[in-house]
Amino acid sequence: MSLLIFNNTCIALSLLNLAIALTNKKYIKDTFIKHPKVDWGVGRVVSDSTTESVTAVFEKVGLKTIHLSYVEPLIVDYDSEIGRSKFNDLIKLRIYFNDSFEDIYRDIKSKAPNHLIIIENGTYYEVINDDAEKCREIYGWKVYSRANNQALTGFPIGSKNVFYNLEEKRISYVLVSQVSHKTKNIERQVDRIFTAS
Repeated sequence: MSLLIFNNTCIALSLLNLAIALTNKKYIKDTFIKHPKVDWGVGRVVSDSTTESVTAVFEKVGLKTIHLSYVEPLIVDYDSEIGRSKFNDLIKLRIYFNDSFEDIYRDIKSKAPNHLIIIENGTYYEVINDDAEKCREIYGWKVYSRANNQALTGFPIGSKNVFYNLEEKRISYVLVSQVSHKTKNIERQVDRIFTAS
């Protein structure tokens, strides 16, 4: 009889621990949060939180990990509480860790299909796929083919006049900058969005 009570108690404690663990995972990837004590702006959760911490990209300070034993971030409903364009924030509050250019391109194109996607790669800005072909039409640039038959063109980082020219021609673009310049764990983030009206 005492063994049965012990087993039932163990099962009840296991279920209780599971329930606690599940309720602590309330910061799910792509949830918008704010720090309750400091003004970091709105953050977008990068991956599902653990019971100890949550990592998010904030508007004003970039990537931060918050230890939940010290502070509990506020979950924010963008539409009702903040009331601004979700388009720019959905794109800008995202960090790409070691993502392929193809993955970055597809992710941003799904949100901004009419924008050129320009991605920083070391000392060059690269443009791929249909956007590379569009740059050939606009500037007459040579388009190369990567091993996976991906169209590629680009220009040196020092050629800032390309951006002014795109804006003058009213061509929408998204600039993805390389945040870290390490050879491992390269981080990229949308730095600028120009939308022609």
